[in-house]
Amino acid sequence: MDLPPHNLYSSTGLVRGGEEGQKPGWYYLKCDDSLGEYYKWFFSRDLVSVWWPPMNGVHITFISGEKDSRLVQKGEMFPFLGELVEFDYSLPIFTNRRAFWMTVQSKRLDQIRESLGLPQRVLHLTLGNIKNALRQSYRND
Repeated sequence: MDLPPHNLYSSTGLVRGGEEGQKPGWYYLKCDDSLGEYYKWFFSRDLVSVWWPPMNGVHITFISGEKDSRLVQKGEMFPFLGELVEFDYSLPIFTNRRAFWMTVQSKRLDQIRESLGLPQRVLHLTLGNIKNALRQSYRND
């Protein structure tokens, strides 16, 4: 899927995943958390619910463990972990009232998936969610 040429921006992130406490086979691009804060400020100006940072910070999940066609092992990812990868993103911000994201594309992430025998997929930049806010409000009740 090609992003529209207007509202197209670029950034970078580091390939991460396979850390202790994470679901097996989940790998993501760790992006600059200030992207989430920047867009949250604009989004909150419209008096819309604002979000909390996601568990892994602002990120692009590009290999989704059991949701993918096969479970990628950490050893297969060693050549890619820590790699700085460029991506393009575009407005608008989407929400399902639980998470907030923008559509992205990255030729390098597509190449990594292909090298692992995984098909291309639509990618998104997760800016934040309200899951953590809901958990916090239940703890305070």
